[in-house]
Amino acid sequence: FGRRLRKFRLCSFCSGLLVGIHAVGKAAMAQPMVTLTEKYKHGHALFVGMLLLFVGSLLWAFCPVLGGIAMLYIAQFVLGASCAAMGTARAFIVEQTRPNRRTYVLGRILALDYGGHFVVPIFGVLFIGLGDTMSTFMKFALPALVLSILGAVALYLLYFHFQDIREED
Repeated sequence: FGRRLRKFRLCSFCSGLLVGIHAVGKAAMAQPMVTLTEKYKHGHALFVGMLLLFVGSLLWAFCPVLGGIAMLYIAQFVLGASCAAMGTARAFIVEQTRPNRRTYVLGRILALDYGGHFVVPIFGVLFIGLGDTMSTFMKFALPALVLSILGAVALYLLYFHFQDIREED
């Protein structure tokens, strides 16, 4: 596995493309999320977003054994598509929050969103910094696997406790 992982050294153009494909995934899924929200309410769109996060994280974790760089690009596209659910989350907050609290609540969710861009890479670096205490696979895959676990918890909470999903139209 270590040899496969060492082949993942990307040139700067390929690294930029990897970041760009995330935005393409988000843009590609934006309109379907709107359609899903209008047809089935917020909960279903959020569930699809969390499902995409779960699948994308697993693809990312296992991309060295599932297809290498090509799978890494697919995983990044799927993770970008999962981010399209953030618009649905913000719309739900606006509709459910009292007008005098909306700015505060939207500010908090935006801080959490951008905080994730800061915290997740640090989380990954901590695992890489563990050195020989972990296998090469675990240093690469553990951050994505933790994200998959969080996605699975969110899926459970959405399906069994989110009122929007439980209600019949």
